[in-house]
Amino acid sequence: MKPHLFSTSILITLLLPLTLAIRSDAEQNRGDLPPITTTRLAQSDPLNDSPTPQQVQTAAQQITVRVTSAQNGGSGVLVAQKGSTYLVLTNRHVTGRDTQFQIQTRDGQKHAARLVPNTGINPKYDLALLQFTSSKQYQLAKFKYSQEEGGGSVTPLDPTRAIYSAGFPFDSERLRFSNGKVSQLSDVPLEDGTQIGYTIDRGEKELRQGMSGGPIIDAGGLVIGINTVGSNPLLPSYTYFDGSKPTAQRAVQYQQANWGIPIYNFLTQLDANILYNYDNFPKVQRQVTPTGYMAKLNRETRQQTVRIETANAGNGSGVIVAKQGDTYYVLTAKHVLETPATDKEPKQLHTGIKVITHEQEIYDIEPSNIRLAEGLDLAVVKFTSKVDYPVAKLGNYSPNDRATIFAAGYPGRDKIDSPLWQWQLNPGKVADKKWGEFLAQDIQSFSNGYDLIYTTISYGGMSGGAIFDTDGRVIGIHGRAEQINNALLGNSLGISIKTFIGVSDRLQVPNQFKISTNPSVNLNRADLATVIAVRDNIAKPQDDSNGEQWLQYGNQLYRIDKYSDAVLAFEQAINRGQQYKLAGTYGKASALFGNKDYYQALAAISGAISFIGASEKKEYYYLWKYQSVVFRELGKYDSALKSINVAIKLEPSDLRLLNEKAVLFGMRKQSLEAIAIYDLISSKQPEAYAYYGRGHFKYLLGQREAAIADFDRAISLNPSYTEAYSHRGVAKYDLEKYKEAIADYNRAISINSNYAEAYVNRGNLKVALGQIKEAVTDYDRAVSLNPNFTYAYYNRAFLKYRLNQNKEAIADYDRAISLISNTINPNTINPNLASAYNNRAAPKSDLGQKKEAIADYNKALSINPRLVTAYIGRSNNKFELGNNLAALIDIERAIIISPNNAIAFNNRAFLKVIMGKEREAVPDLERSISLDANQSESYACRGFIKEMFGNKQGAMVDYKQALKINPKLIEDWKKQASFLKKYNQESYQKYQQLIEKLEAATKHTS
Repeated sequence: MKPHLFSTSILITLLLPLTLAIRSDAEQNRGDLPPITTTRLAQSDPLNDSPTPQQVQTAAQQITVRVTSAQNGGSGVLVAQKGSTYLVLTNRHVTGRDTQFQIQTRDGQKHAARLVPNTGINPKYDLALLQFTSSKQYQLAKFKYSQEEGGGSVTPLDPTRAIYSAGFPFDSERLRFSNGKVSQLSDVPLEDGTQIGYTIDRGEKELRQGMSGGPIIDAGGLVIGINTVGSNPLLPSYTYFDGSKPTAQRAVQYQQANWGIPIYNFLTQLDANILYNYDNFPKVQRQVTPTGYMAKLNRETRQQTVRIETANAGNGSGVIVAKQGDTYYVLTAKHVLETPATDKEPKQLHTGIKVITHEQEIYDIEPSNIRLAEGLDLAVVKFTSKVDYPVAKLGNYSPNDRATIFAAGYPGRDKIDSPLWQWQLNPGKVADKKWGEFLAQDIQSFSNGYDLIYTTISYGGMSGGAIFDTDGRVIGIHGRAEQINNALLGNSLGISIKTFIGVSDRLQVPNQFKISTNPSVNLNRADLATVIAVRDNIAKPQDDSNGEQWLQYGNQLYRIDKYSDAVLAFEQAINRGQQYKLAGTYGKASALFGNKDYYQALAAISGAISFIGASEKKEYYYLWKYQSVVFRELGKYDSALKSINVAIKLEPSDLRLLNEKAVLFGMRKQSLEAIAIYDLISSKQPEAYAYYGRGHFKYLLGQREAAIADFDRAISLNPSYTEAYSHRGVAKYDLEKYKEAIADYNRAISINSNYAEAYVNRGNLKVALGQIKEAVTDYDRAVSLNPNFTYAYYNRAFLKYRLNQNKEAIADYDRAISLISNTINPNTINPNLASAYNNRAAPKSDLGQKKEAIADYNKALSINPRLVTAYIGRSNNKFELGNNLAALIDIERAIIISPNNAIAFNNRAFLKVIMGKEREAVPDLERSISLDANQSESYACRGFIKEMFGNKQGAMVDYKQALKINPKLIEDWKKQASFLKKYNQESYQKYQQLIEKLEAATKHTS
């Protein structure tokens, strides 16, 4: 009995579960919410209780000190204190290479000072921190920050705002105090941390030597920075932190300004041990200066991005996507340019629209230079300039699930934890399409053409900014972020670039695009590390932080998949007051769901529903949808249907709810009911996803041609519907239309070469065509795209076993079993797990690992007691280990379950021959041959019995037929006999007789 003469479970033909996104043409204007971070730096409002200039000067005298050393000198600012130890902020070029310093305070006292070690400050920044001790009490600089409800208000540092500067010139004993105004504000720091440019109103227009390190103070008496360099330096050099340089025109303007480093850039670089252990420091979020790959991407994408300002609505962002002559075309979000609609007024364009480039050149935009997309949150703004601005490359492809992407833009001046205009390039990932409907919150989530879901943190003002891939190509435009109860919770939403390309003619954009259709490459480990350093830079709120701050923190953790930490953050928000319970509990449910803690997630989402009043149910209808999804994951389909029916009743216009109901019917094996749901959706609004879904269930009912017709309809509505191409290929594969099937798979891959499922489906077809090595290549590609693709490992293992690569096959089955086990619902049985254990046993058996193989069969049968191939395989291995009776019992079980299984009858007959029950074996051999005329062993055994009872002529006929079917039968029997020699001597002797008879027949024939 050949050791693997049993049916290995066939390849899984892939038809993925339905996870379909629904789009709506309904418009909305909600943008991203301002971030709620630990604390906020701000200036006081000069119109409200501001000090007089004389009071500001008096304060400056109290906090400014003179710094001297053996080789150098300058000024500094008293910034913090711990007991009798004081800290002084100054410039690194003031301290130079000296190690011993002298600090002269306002009272004329001189104090020995030294550098503070391990400050954490970027070594390129022109900053240094000194410390000295004194029993006297000195005034410290004031930094206003707020932890009021909602994070307080921030008054940013605007250009033309009044400021003051102070310091001790080398040639004077007196403090110089000058008033002026901000003239330059770089949206990113220069490489030494400098960012504030200002002019002096009266007297000398530039800083004098010795004033470096002195304070820059706003009209409210608050220190906003320290001086670094005066105007018109001898050796001007202006380079941004990312290595880029300003234009020649901008560099001339920079030279005319005095410059300073914002206190914000100092505080956000400072080591936490210093920040938290000294009094007077605001506890702000630490900033990570991008390096390597991330710095390069910052440089390139920033130059393509613009800020869009309006007279009465703050700012948004945009990206330059085309150029014709001197005319540039900026793609942005439509709601950046329009006023919200009201009961009395329709939407209309904002007034005073301006485009501001990365070098802060300002272009006034006339309404005639604006084009708005109909039904999409997209718009194009054009401006004319002689300046050569970089034009972005476009990525016209569908990004893979979990692909790394970046949201770029300029947060509103009142929307970020900084007093400056800070450019943002925030990393994140494309949301897994499998959970797209769960992540997309309500009916608005896919309105306005939004078809991208991603995890990047986005702030108000970044709407209209580009979504870049890892190659720096624009793959979408950022629209909005989801929220609940006025709290930013959920994911970000945008419009894919392929949608824009489809309407670019209507927006009157010339076809001058730089387009690439190749997916982005995966980052190497070093480049990815620079991305993660920025992405994971999240400040934990303090114990006294309010609920909104904890909600924001929890949402940031949720977006980077730190679900357990996010749960704790949301619990902190819940404990901060009744007003945070709904959002906090909803956030907690989302995080628990992400962590696959489904029972706890169910309790949390049910808790969130309990906070909804009767009059609010329609507004929060999607909570019942989420409850339905959690029930579905728990296998509680009846409860899931009840929940989704509540949601449908509350918001019947959200067709995605009907899709969820159809999926639930599918889970309950009610394909006809699911088809009826898709009929209903299609009657309301023809949608590609509805035809695709209906085709899926028709396929499950065996209606291949009808399924293909529905997939055809889906593709006609959406020619880029990769899933429809791939699954139409599956249906054609079943109909043996192999050329058409492979054309569909190829088309799906050409649209999205990152579509792993299409590679698996094409691999399955190649197996049917006997192209085993080519099929393995497709499975290899699928695994490289999705390292967690269970069936790619499963199917590749099957082929590697056929190629006698047993160790590699076992490794693939190991991975498949691990993945299947991690996705099993505790209330359901996954038959694929039983098949995986069953199939893994075969290569183990071939490697001589008989006991390990039996253990796998035992596991398979514990999951599926009716798995016939497992009984047959276990019988083979028990036989080889000498336990003939146990082997016979397993074969009897196989025949009871599957009375038409030719292999089972063949093997039972073989065992009877081995055990000397030849007469009893004959009926089984006859039955085996009648069921399958290609059972070579059955002919050989029947010939052996015929010869034993004197029918040599009849035996010779059977021997010839056995060898005709399998010319390697003798070789196969010898391999097994060599194993039996060690474990089953009695059977070995009988085996040798069979082999000798068959060999003799071969010689006689020849």
